[in-house]
Amino acid sequence: MDFSKDKKLSTANLRFVDMLDLERLKTTLNRLCRATGVSVAMCDDTGNPIVTAGPISLCARFLGEDSGAYFCQDNLNDLFDASDTECTSTTCETGFQHMAQPLCFNGRRVATLISGYFLPDEEGLEAPPPDSPYWLEKARELDVDENDFLHVLKKV
Repeated sequence: MDFSKDKKLSTANLRFVDMLDLERLKTTLNRLCRATGVSVAMCDDTGNPIVTAGPISLCARFLGEDSGAYFCQDNLNDLFDASDTECTSTTCETGFQHMAQPLCFNGRRVATLISGYFLPDEEGLEAPPPDSPYWLEKARELDVDENDFLHVLKKV
């Protein structure tokens, strides 16, 4: 959007999302996802997804959320609550980590880049292999088909 030509647009109420070329951002995030195999979302300053890219999430597959929801709402809220300015990570109900990097302008978060479905990689904690008892137990906790869960897990 060329703001110099739009005299009716007030910059006082301008939001970060209003300055984005959403089609280019979607293309970029899709390329990033294909290159890395990691789901990515750009959210506005209130946590609402602007653009998402990536495979259907484990939450959508196994917990019945809308297939367009790449990150469950609880985990998204946890990521937003963790920090307004610093990169942070959380572990969701399915046992995977997600990361959030706030994008700030003049000390205020204007958007957040979220990526996810990483196997746990905390200091001193190595992720169990996909066929370990840990993931079998996680499938049982979620009350999902163990073989199907392990099949999807191997793609992470």
